Amino acid sequence: WDALIERVNQFHNLNELVIYRTSVGDEKGGQEVGLQLAKMISTNTTIKTLQLRYTDLIGADNAEQWGDALMKNTTLTEFTLAGVGDEIVDKLKAETKNRALKLKIT
Repeated sequence: WDALIERVNQFHNLNELVIYRTSVGDEKGGQEVGLQLAKMISTNTTIKTLQLRYTDLIGADNAEQWGDALMKNTTLTEFTLAGVGDEIVDKLKAETKNRALKLKIT
């Protein structure tokens, strides 16, 4: 996962990243890798659309850190989550409501 996250950050023309039906392992392991991905997203300047669909990369234990990362990011305009609870989506919407660049979270 480290190599993949590092490689994604090196692409200078990557506008959309979709991670679909990917499980890192147990819930805790997935959310730890999710923190690494969030850190990369916080400084990424090319990705405009991010989709995390049915992954274990985001959950209750790292949603706050994802919110922080989304606030630091300056290019992301769409963030789609599937397979996470409404409470996670609502938390991220609340944490990013004052973001300078409007972020659509679904």
